[in-house]
Amino acid sequence: MPAAGPEGEKTVLEGFRSRFATGESFTPYSQTEITDFPNYITRNPGEPPLYCRQENPSHG
Repeated sequence: MPAAGPEGEKTVLEGFRSRFATGESFTPYSQTEITDFPNYITRNPGEPPLYCRQENPSHG
């Protein structure tokens, strides 16, 4: 995450670690939207959407 800088990246990483600290997390298919395979969005009630996308190697 070059645009976030080291401190921003550290904050994001800590957020992910706290969210997934209990182990695996499963989301019902009804809360997942495939946007452009293999990219998707997960919408959990009471939380902001989680965007997952494959990195484009040409934008390194």
